[in-house]
Amino acid sequence: MERSVSAKETEWDRFWKKEKEGDVKDVILNDRYYRLLKRLVGICKDRLNILEVGCGSGIRTLALVKDLERQCLNAVLVDLSPAALSIAKRNACKNQVKADFVLADGLRLPFQKKFDIVWNEGVNEHFEGERRQKIFEEMSLVCKGGGIVIVIVPNALNLPYRIAKKLLETSGRWIYLIGKEE
Repeated sequence: MERSVSAKETEWDRFWKKEKEGDVKDVILNDRYYRLLKRLVGICKDRLNILEVGCGSGIRTLALVKDLERQCLNAVLVDLSPAALSIAKRNACKNQVKADFVLADGLRLPFQKKFDIVWNEGVNEHFEGERRQKIFEEMSLVCKGGGIVIVIVPNALNLPYRIAKKLLETSGRWIYLIGKEE
């Protein structure tokens, strides 16, 4: 199931076109964000319908589905970037993981269905003000009562992160946008 957004290439498309395919086994064994996500998902005891908003490569959701295959009913990966969905689909195929992919804006999620887990990582910090509030609201609207919404963001107070970000911004190499698409 796919939904069309804009055909115009964005900075995010250019970013995701450079991304290489990932290995879910490596993520399961070595990725600290994956371990955090799995621990948070462990709160849910039922079979799971998972939605990742702003999935990028989708590798962590795909790892979760593979790792918890008896518990996962369905995974839906959403991104505004066709290039991101392309790498996510290639990751699913390479790692033999079944998922659905939807081209959509996280600020206007196209679902009537409710999910047990709605999550993202490295997305919400790119929005400010009302737009940031809107993405939280959208995620909450498609989450079942009793489900969980998980948002993982970098710690902006982390000194190494702040130094690296400042150096990249100063040199014009900071690639992340703040709440806008071209």
